[in-house]
Amino acid sequence: RVLFLMPVWGGWSMLITPQFCRPSAATEPQTAAFAKGCSPLAAAACLLPPLAATIFYFQYLGLRAQIVISAAGALGAILAGLTCCWRSGGLRRPALLAANVLTQIAFLLACLAFR
Repeated sequence: RVLFLMPVWGGWSMLITPQFCRPSAATEPQTAAFAKGCSPLAAAACLLPPLAATIFYFQYLGLRAQIVISAAGALGAILAGLTCCWRSGGLRRPALLAANVLTQIAFLLACLAFR
């Protein structure tokens, strides 16, 4: 269950990061096109599948675990994206990939906390 959902949350991290970090002069053309193609409404709508799957798959752990694990995924994605963009000097591909991995780690640690 966790291994199925980790990349989904990591992918959502890559979608939400451009909503908080805008492309700059250092941004690669492909990354700028990716950021332009994802509106805030689309990024918010793409949160529904990982959120629903997390709630469904972890229902045996109870409501508290469902909320904390989902919040760890969402907050981890936003904070990792902001931090990675700040460290890399703007919205760049390595920052998106690093945010993806950090979100997966945050989600995994939250899941392990309830095992």
